[in-house]
Amino acid sequence: MASNAKKEQHLKAQYIDGSMKLTICRSKRVGAYNQLSEKQNCLYKELPEELADDVIDQITKEHELKMATRFNKKLQEEQEHLSKGIETLENEKRTFESNVEESNKRITSLAGTLGGINEGIKKLEEQNMTITEELRKKVQIAMNVLRPQNQKITM
Repeated sequence: MASNAKKEQHLKAQYIDGSMKLTICRSKRVGAYNQLSEKQNCLYKELPEELADDVIDQITKEHELKMATRFNKKLQEEQEHLSKGIETLENEKRTFESNVEESNKRITSLAGTLGGINEGIKKLEEQNMTITEELRKKVQIAMNVLRPQNQKITM
């Protein structure tokens, strides 16, 4: 228990120490920014009015150029991303078209096979009808042969 309390107090101390360091760093950054702002203001005050305006315009243009460069870079990255996406979609489209083409070939092949099977069925039906007709004739002949004997027996 005591060691847990010590660990907890140690962690709290580290947290407080870190927080204070961050506060000090932040206040140093704020101080440096304020000092820079004061120097810029002094510089502008010391310069003649037109020159100060020109400096301000130059800084504004540099900032706009910097922002435009960032924007163009982001646009270029987005364009590259979209180009890769388009390329991927085109590859998928080619693959899909290839698969559709292959499926159509299979369907055509299966249709040909089915046509052959249907022709085979028709031939078998024709053979079946021929055999059935021949059997009927033979049965008729056999019945004709057997009838006269049956008639003689009954008489």
